[in-house]
Amino acid sequence: MTSTDRLLIDPSLARTPSGAAGRFSVTDVVANAAAILALFACGAVGFSRVFDSLAGYRAAFGGIILGVLIGVVSVWRRWGPLPVAGLIALAYLLFGTALALPSLGAAGIVPTVTSVRRLLLLIVQGWRDLLTVAVPADDFVGPAVVPFLAGLVLATIATYLASSERRPLLALAPALAFLVIGILWGAKNAQRVVIPGALFYAVALGWGAWRTARARQQAGAGMIDRDGGFTGSSVRRLLAGAATILLAGGLASASAPILGATANRHILRDDVVPPFDPRAYPSPLTQYRYLESLETEVLLRVTGLPPGGRLRLATLDAYDGDVYHVDSASAGYQHIGSRVDVGGRDSEPTNVAVTIGKYSGIWLPGGGDVRGVIFHGEGATARGQGLYYNSATGTLLTTAGLQKGAAYDVRLVMPAEPSKHDLATAGIRPVALPATSLVPDQVATLATGLAGDASTPYDQLSAIANRLRSDGYYSNGTKTKSRSGHTAERLAAMLGDKVLIGDDEQFAVLMTLMARSLGYPARVVMGFYPESDAPAGQPIDLTGADVHVWVEVAFQPDAWVSFDPTPDKDREPEQRVEKPRKNPIPQVMNPPDPPRSDADRPLDYQGVKKPPEEPPSDRIWLTVLRYAALAAAGLGVLSAPLWLILLAKRRRRRRRRTAPRLADRASGSWEELRDATIDLGEPARRSATRREHAVALLERFPDTDAGPVARGVDAVVFAPSEPSDTDVTAMWRQVDELLRGIRRSVPRARRIRAALSLASLRQRPASSYPRHRPSRSKGPT
Repeated sequence: MTSTDRLLIDPSLARTPSGAAGRFSVTDVVANAAAILALFACGAVGFSRVFDSLAGYRAAFGGIILGVLIGVVSVWRRWGPLPVAGLIALAYLLFGTALALPSLGAAGIVPTVTSVRRLLLLIVQGWRDLLTVAVPADDFVGPAVVPFLAGLVLATIATYLASSERRPLLALAPALAFLVIGILWGAKNAQRVVIPGALFYAVALGWGAWRTARARQQAGAGMIDRDGGFTGSSVRRLLAGAATILLAGGLASASAPILGATANRHILRDDVVPPFDPRAYPSPLTQYRYLESLETEVLLRVTGLPPGGRLRLATLDAYDGDVYHVDSASAGYQHIGSRVDVGGRDSEPTNVAVTIGKYSGIWLPGGGDVRGVIFHGEGATARGQGLYYNSATGTLLTTAGLQKGAAYDVRLVMPAEPSKHDLATAGIRPVALPATSLVPDQVATLATGLAGDASTPYDQLSAIANRLRSDGYYSNGTKTKSRSGHTAERLAAMLGDKVLIGDDEQFAVLMTLMARSLGYPARVVMGFYPESDAPAGQPIDLTGADVHVWVEVAFQPDAWVSFDPTPDKDREPEQRVEKPRKNPIPQVMNPPDPPRSDADRPLDYQGVKKPPEEPPSDRIWLTVLRYAALAAAGLGVLSAPLWLILLAKRRRRRRRRTAPRLADRASGSWEELRDATIDLGEPARRSATRREHAVALLERFPDTDAGPVARGVDAVVFAPSEPSDTDVTAMWRQVDELLRGIRRSVPRARRIRAALSLASLRQRPASSYPRHRPSRSKGPT
């Protein structure tokens, strides 16, 4: 073809898109959107166990549908990243209240100042919150933002990429990312993950095959023959793909029960340590003597406690020589809602109603194998939002505290005590407990002596409990002097007396340390149980006389067995009255009383001593700065793709401007002009020469003439020698001036869209016209 035969590019084709949706029909767009919805629906299933209600599905599918709609509109209107990102942010703020935070919106739908502020904060905080609360999380305000935001952003990206002419299969990446988020931020239930994963694979395989065939059909080759029908190889490929999909679905259905029963999935929730630390509050055991002194006061009223049942208050497993408390390694307190996920256990729970009387504190009576807690009356919302649960120890607490009049229902499974016959042959279950420290030496000696000749663990522990209960004496300090507390000094003094005198606090701690000295996993439990059972369905008034402390030891296969080493309350030490001597010893000043234990007076359970409050003005500024920083972080995350686009274009320009060969630098100046016009909406024109391209640009932008630049670049590229650095610099200066003129001729909004457009970055790096002069060794052709 001669120069006179070369075709010029029709300027009317300037508005034909080169990247997305250039040749896509309505059927293509609908099919792509349907495939994206199906792929993301598989990922949304991962949030089902996290929320266990429609809240998770509403947030996830709401974000997915909005993202698909935004993607379709952006493809149709050929928008760049900036308007798409703005539309995503607008949809997040407008629909986030109704779909993720309905409790903060007016009528559950209309955004409010509070809901918008919370949405901005949750862009960053929501991911952490979903990991630090116990599942199901539908009672909490905030975690639902994670599936909504992830679905909104990733579905938009996937829909946009699915309409790309060159690499449409990249749309599978954001869909797979959403599936992974649903797994990592989800709950441990492998059975509900296998089938959605297999369906995701099947849909991805089917859509990918169709999308590839569609691209070949549009290119006029591959899937259809010259008569417009499918070729034999095409039919075979489609049948093979269909068979693969059916096989994947069948294998998924067959293996789901096996994987659901044996798979050990790892989720991010396993690696996150909840921020709550119960050690910041006093050990409830230091309050025992005070609560016990309220023997005529009703501490709480309980309805539904089974006969022989015990109402657990707190479980303590670490001793430091001063107090028994909760160890940091076992302080696995999770923020829970009104329900507790039990991971497949289906024992029938018992509903226990509790109304608080004189008792006060953060520890909730009613722990154990808890399935749910519902608060009633004034302050119920605050107590529910501050509710924490340790499933390993069965302990409940609320940071809002309990005061007189507080009421709640707790659903729990009462533990079944194994029979003595079974325990006689049962072994000890290995449980990791923190090491004890500063334990008096007499404890281990006495434990060995009291265990006697008993051979089995249960017989040894029973012997210790029976000997303590039969040989010891009960005293809470009201009739016979008996100090409170359970420090190492207090226990050493107790063991140093001729007889053991104390109450539940001392005897339970003493036996626990004895069991630990023998190598048995033992812990201290404080709670309530009445002396006699009430008629079924009748409330029980629990007083200070019903407060008890006991010992629990772990036995095989999965039981914590209770032991009561405290003597009966009527077994009191004898009061010995000494006769006055004829020659009494002169009185001397008595030594000072030992320090009074904190357990002799009520402690403030509402929290640790707070630091001095900051002036109001400082708090306001700190609050403003915190919100500003969080908002900036959220905007930074949303705008990160835009900065990456700008950096990629800047790096491309620098690579062209500093190419090793001067001729490549000269041709790079024209490539910079071509890519800039592509971002402004011009077609790539790969089959056109530089001069033909210049003619088309002149018709599109009449005020700018790229002809001199095109002729100058051609002269340098086809020159017999290398151009000078001055000539190359002049060419780049001419291109920059030409680009300034072109950009001034278009609206500002279009210039911004062009700066953030991906159109030129999606083009192949090689041009159809020569980048530099051909090798001189071959001669002219």
